[in-house]
Amino acid sequence: MRHYARSRAWCEWDEFDDWHARATATLADPQAAALSPFQLLSLPGISATQQHACATRWMAARLHASSADRALLADEFAAAARAPARPTRRRASAWATSRATSSSTPPRC
Repeated sequence: MRHYARSRAWCEWDEFDDWHARATATLADPQAAALSPFQLLSLPGISATQQHACATRWMAARLHASSADRALLADEFAAAARAPARPTRRRASAWATSRATSSSTPPRC
């Protein structure tokens, strides 16, 4: 499937009939690399079941490849959720205004 898109773009129809057999063999082999489901959509003769299997396998490979990054992001989001919210400019100015008008004591540094 490596050059399927190029072959279609360049109108190379010599091996067009072979692509379906190659895709079917790749989908049947659990050790083969996952095909992009988007390439399979443009290939005639692929059933909905095969497209679904391809998409499931492709997504599993993507999730596995990104598991370390997703774990890191989950830790960062959890830390951000635990941290107190920083005041926005509007809240900070309202707080400063209320402190200046309601308090006669000098502000602490």
